Amino acid sequence: MRATWVTAAIATVAMAAMLANTVSAAQGIKEGQWSMTMVIQADGMGEEAEKAMQEMEQMAPEEKAMMQRMMGGMKIGARGQGLGMTINSSQCMTNAHPVPTRDDQKDCQETHSIKGNTVHFDVVCANSKSSGDMTYENDSMKGRMTSTQTERGKKTTSTIDVRGQYEGPCRSGS
Repeated sequence: MRATWVTAAIATVAMAAMLANTVSAAQGIKEGQWSMTMVIQADGMGEEAEKAMQEMEQMAPEEKAMMQRMMGGMKIGARGQGLGMTINSSQCMTNAHPVPTRDDQKDCQETHSIKGNTVHFDVVCANSKSSGDMTYENDSMKGRMTSTQTERGKKTTSTIDVRGQYEGPCRSGS
């Protein structure tokens, strides 16, 4: 009888350990360097932006490539009802910082919660507010965020679709 009780106790401890490992592995994201493509659909950017985009489309390929290099690799084009941009970046993502950020994003407050492999977040800056969800699955991630910004009294809304691939351990300075 005592051997059966000891065996049952050992089996219970082993099952609890396996369950704890499974739960901790299922929580959070795969930490490391992630390459991401962000497709931004911005509504209400005005006629000036539309005109600049049309002028860029008329440029010679060399001039257009030079402009895109100057814009940090952003690609601009018409998407749906507004102006769209595609931005490629690489960032170190961790469970403490699981949300892609822009280089110009300063003095912002980020809150996030992780449930399984999905991160829900809110980022509030002086002139903008963003919220969304990112889902990490093994070596890939995808998500969508909505951002509202106010500049010179004008409010614009953007939808950003993000897709990413795990590259490996974080690089220093990322």
